[in-house]
Amino acid sequence: MGRLRLRRRWLDRASRPNFPTYSPRTSRHSRSKWRWESTAEALVERSWPKAGECGLESAGFGEVRYPVASNLAWTDLRNWGGSGEHWDSWHTGTDFSLPCGTPVFASTDGLVEVVPGPDWFGASLVEVHTRPGGLTTWYAHMQTIEVSDGEQVLAGHKIGEVGDLGNATGCHLHFEVHLRDGGIYEADNVDPSAWLSSHLSGLSTEARS
Repeated sequence: MGRLRLRRRWLDRASRPNFPTYSPRTSRHSRSKWRWESTAEALVERSWPKAGECGLESAGFGEVRYPVASNLAWTDLRNWGGSGEHWDSWHTGTDFSLPCGTPVFASTDGLVEVVPGPDWFGASLVEVHTRPGGLTTWYAHMQTIEVSDGEQVLAGHKIGEVGDLGNATGCHLHFEVHLRDGGIYEADNVDPSAWLSSHLSGLSTEARS
């Protein structure tokens, strides 16, 4: 309960600095070896894990699937770490630019946590925890959520539908990967596109009951 309360406090807009958002209309963003974190006190320069390091931290978690149907994987904008007028600091996930209502699937096996109240991500943020303190995937802006808090899901299980809720200007899925169940700007936040490319175990994603 303490961890959940801390997470909810962190996600509350009143208790945090302004967080980044993505607009599907934005075409430009920048990438570099260094990511910049905006805090109330200062800008802190940080180095983040390389794509090749991801497997060392997260081996043994089972299947990995795209969070959308594999024939839609090309809609991945690969904008992790992006910056620009539509972000207050840097972009902590990647966005799949898809119509509202497009099915969203669990990328990994795990236990669902539905975190209510993060208005910048929509009505609720869905997290899938593969193991305690380990690999966690985040899914945001969904217009419908089709899983419950505490539910066990498998990779490929439909968890909701793409939406435009929260701090968004168009329909898209915001997808994040955290290697050690960390917070939004912690160092275990890695490039989801590179991570998916390294760990995909299937070329198709089908809804599971």
